[in-house]
Formats: sequence, C-alpha cells, structure tokens
Amino acid sequence: MVKTLMVSGDREAVAVVTRTVADYCPDVTFLGVVDSIQAAVPMINSVQPDLLILDTRLIDGSGFELLRRFESPMFKIIFLSLHIEYALKAFKVSAVDFLLKPPDPDELAQAVNKACDMIRQEDKFQLNVLAENLRDLNKKEKIVLKTFDHIHIVNQNEIIRVEADRNFSNFHIVDGRKIVVTTE
Repeated sequence: MVKTLMVSGDREAVAVVTRTVADYCPDVTFLGVVDSIQAAVPMINSVQPDLLILDTRLIDGSGFELLRRFESPMFKIIFLSLHIEYALKAFKVSAVDFLLKPPDPDELAQAVNKACDMIRQEDKFQLNVLAENLRDLNKKEKIVLKTFDHIHIVNQNEIIRVEADRNFSNFHIVDGRKIVVTTE
C-alpha cells in the first residue's frame, strides 16, 4: 500500500482528492489532510508518506517552501494549483504530475496510479539489488542509495566514509562523489 498525505486548505480540492482516491486508487492508504507547513512538517516526519498531494498555496506559505524543509524528500509529489505558472517549478522539483484545481477525477486517478507504479518500481529495484547481493556473497556487494531524485547503486568497497548530519547520511565515494540520503 502506498501511504498518501494531502497538504491543502482548499476544501473543494480535498473533497475531490479523498473521493477519487477512495474510489479509484485501491493501492493507496490515505493518511489524511493537513493545511499548513507548520502542521505538515511534523506529520510528514511522523508518518513518512510515500506520496504527497501538495497544494502550491498553503495558509502559511507555499508548497515549495514546505519542500525546502526536507533536504532529500523520500516521497513522490503531485502538485495541485489554481495557477499554471507553477507547473515548470513543480517539475523542476521532480513532481510526478501537476494538476489544475479543481482536479479532474480521471486525471487525478491517473497521476496517483502513476506515482504508485513509480514507487513499486523503486521498491522492486531495491529488492533485485538485495537478491543479487545475496546470490553470491563473494561478489562485490552493492548498496542502494536513494536520494530525492536518483537511485545510486554503489559497490560497498567504493565507499570511503559515511558522515551523519542530523537526519541525513553523507556517503563519500572513491570517485569524489558525495551522495546525501535521509535516515528517516
């Protein structure tokens, strides 16, 4: 099941999303709705959603301001907005989709199901890497490092060191890369 949280104060959008998810997205567990950055940050940290349905305008800021509170968000994002001019900015932060409000139920269901497919693919990919590592313990073992927008497969012997930094781990790699992942 894909854990989904909505961040919006728009009652009409909330009604459409809750009804659509309940009727057309059987793989989704809807965790609820919060309407502000102040309420969203602790909720996201607590429930660790797989998918965030996020309004571009909240009562205490923007959806983009909320995202800046997370260095490497581990959730997929679907944006909702009355303003098409936010679409490019949404895709620059790797949004799965951008829907104008009020969201069309068919488009919303497609976007949510697309996000669910992406999450399942990432999970399957990680399981395949684990299976490959377990098949032959004498081979170079690999580790999957998932950042906000990439999945890195790294040979464990190429990791120089790992540094803890609050809720993040900084992996320093032999080739000079630094890969930052969340520990949440």
